[in-house]
Amino acid sequence: MKRTIEDQLLNPRPGSACARARDFGIDLTLTLGRLKRTPDERLRDLQRAMIELESFRKVRREKGTSAIDPIQMKFFHFLVTSVCANAN
Repeated sequence: MKRTIEDQLLNPRPGSACARARDFGIDLTLTLGRLKRTPDERLRDLQRAMIELESFRKVRREKGTSAIDPIQMKFFHFLVTSVCANAN
């Protein structure tokens, strides 16, 4: 019987790419949540993320700092998750 994407992500087989990603610290439930969205929803989210990323860059340029605060790190995690989900 073929395993569903949800089963592969939530219960990955040992040694699989999903298991390695989980063991590396990637929250696969976030990826699953992204995959449940329609391509249009994911594209809108990605476009919003790109706009937000540019606003972060603008603030950093204005402040002359390269430090990233915890909120920005959370956003970057969201952005990476979105991009990965859109690639599938």
